[in-house]
Amino acid sequence: MRRFVLSVGCVVLGVALIAPAEAASAAQKPGDAKNYQVNALHTGVASGPALSNTMHRLWFKDFGANTSYPLIVGNRVFVAARPKTGSGKPLTVFAFDKRTGRQLWKSSSLGHGTATLAYGNGKLVALADNWAGNGEPTTVRALSPATGKTAWKRTLAAPKYSTIVHDAESPVTVRAGVAYVNFSYSGDNYMALDVATGKIRWALYGTNDSSLGQAVSSNRVYFAGSCTWAARTLNGKQVWRADRGCFGSAGSTYASVLDGQRLWVPSDFRGSRVIDARNGRELFQFDSTQTPAVVGKKAFLVPWTGSGYAVDLQAVNSSTGAEVWSRNQPQYGQIVSPPIATSKVVYVTTGDGWTLGYSTTTGTLVWSAKGGGYLNTQNERLTNPGQAIGGGVLATTATNRLVVFG
Repeated sequence: MRRFVLSVGCVVLGVALIAPAEAASAAQKPGDAKNYQVNALHTGVASGPALSNTMHRLWFKDFGANTSYPLIVGNRVFVAARPKTGSGKPLTVFAFDKRTGRQLWKSSSLGHGTATLAYGNGKLVALADNWAGNGEPTTVRALSPATGKTAWKRTLAAPKYSTIVHDAESPVTVRAGVAYVNFSYSGDNYMALDVATGKIRWALYGTNDSSLGQAVSSNRVYFAGSCTWAARTLNGKQVWRADRGCFGSAGSTYASVLDGQRLWVPSDFRGSRVIDARNGRELFQFDSTQTPAVVGKKAFLVPWTGSGYAVDLQAVNSSTGAEVWSRNQPQYGQIVSPPIATSKVVYVTTGDGWTLGYSTTTGTLVWSAKGGGYLNTQNERLTNPGQAIGGGVLATTATNRLVVFG
């Protein structure tokens, strides 16, 4: 659950040599999962090769606790982890061989909080949230995907509160060489950073918002929560704004989703909604405890049951919100990851360690595999569960475990 401090503020615009084989293995390929929920729109749709319904577990890694969602770039899987809560071990980024699970590198310490990741412009961007880190600042940095070495680092702070530890829970989003971040203290603050250099392209400070992870199109960035608004990617200037009180929490779901001209804004509190991305007008409401995946004419949701034990996967018409099919699977445990999909199969991971694949057309269970172990179902702040599909493999995390199927 995000912390939010109500405040009215002002808005201000404001090498190592790498062997050829190593460089090639870290190179981006079509269909890579480069952001939370695959892409900068957060639709959760994989554009690469379809996955086999005979997949098996290739490898897994148990970090002990606090594992981020994975990315898949080239032949590598990236994840941030802070092993063994309470032991004092630092937060680091890991790179693994996609097929074998061999650890290729581990970054230097990012602090003692958690991190979100995105990839673009040949760099891995890590946003480290250190709210719980005994005074450690929140930072964003660019890492070499081949070696894990830091190319640049920037401490995030609003000018009036530069000595305060800021809060940055929402995923960083990278598109077209720009990293978009938001962080909180005395309202939300937003930045667009050049991925190549770390320089600030524009910034908005002290806004009275509480936003989810931002969805980014070719010319608009959408900040969504109790206040939802669109800004120009070029300079951060507001295009439209749709307020719903602008106070309280956006919930512990993590990102808005841009599906063509529809923006999906999830919330832990009933009243998640779809709005017109052109003008902010509400189109309809939906119910989901996780960030939706939107594939063609369907959106895949994990509805709230009233007890907090989400065991249903629901497909709805993405234009109207009308139900297409629904599947109840309590025998596999609570769904703890946002859905992710190819054109044919939608995948979820459960707290009992299962990863399940359902036909996007009929809702039939077409694939299942046990990743192993029991996964903490608490949707806590230091956990960013998620899945990624790229290059013929499915990577999934929840709390402590990274599992790769192929």
